[in-house]
Amino acid sequence: MVNVTDFKLDLSQPVPSTYLRPYEIRALIYLRQAGAHESRSVWEYVSEKETISRATIINFLNRMTDIGVLSYKEITGKGGYRRIYKPELTPNELDWWVLRRVLELFTIGPEGQVDTGMVTKIHQWIHDTE
Repeated sequence: MVNVTDFKLDLSQPVPSTYLRPYEIRALIYLRQAGAHESRSVWEYVSEKETISRATIINFLNRMTDIGVLSYKEITGKGGYRRIYKPELTPNELDWWVLRRVLELFTIGPEGQVDTGMVTKIHQWIHDTE
């Protein structure tokens, strides 16, 4: 069993690349709730809360496709091809995926090195709770 007090997060340190920005979380939540959509509708949803470029949303969606969180289907339309993105994970799996990214924030030591002991504890805790 992992004691929650074992987790430490030093916000003065650079955030690892696995961290999800608020707009990225909103994009994933939107796709989780709404199902398959093109980047424009994801961008419209996210940009209701903050100013963000559509290119930034497209880059994020493509990154999530590259690692298997999302998939896409290309369709033809006015002006060429468009991608329709959809979650590859069930809502529960997507929640766990996001939680794992957040927990990874706790595994970075003061000099930016990975705290392998903490990684082991978190890994065990995740598998114990699934």
